[in-house]
Amino acid sequence: MKVKMCGLYRPEDIDYANEVQPDYVGFVFYEKSHRAVTKEQAAEYRKKLLPGIRTVGDETEEDIQYLQAVCHKPVIKAVKVRDRYDVEAWLDSSADYLLFDNGMGEGQVFDWSVLGGIDREFFLAG
Repeated sequence: MKVKMCGLYRPEDIDYANEVQPDYVGFVFYEKSHRAVTKEQAAEYRKKLLPGIRTVGDETEEDIQYLQAVCHKPVIKAVKVRDRYDVEAWLDSSADYLLFDNGMGEGQVFDWSVLGGIDREFFLAG
């Protein structure tokens, strides 16, 4: 099992992430979220994370393929899920894993029943 913490927006969130050492962390760039950060803040926070903690972002299919070619590391595509169509749109992605998320930065879950029958590895945010 891999663990991802999302919505880090305060210095103490970074301290806590370093303490518990999740596999991945994410930042919210959705301006209407109370946990939104700027790209500059995220870059500063990233510098303070322990080296083994990876960050994730919002990639296109082209970004995913580029990262795989250049970094030779697994790529996780975060997918904002509102309905089954959002899920199906990314099932053929070249990403190594999909991460299904509400995507609003509010810490709320989406209707997980829309994931029925998926035949590839994925993560759930909630």
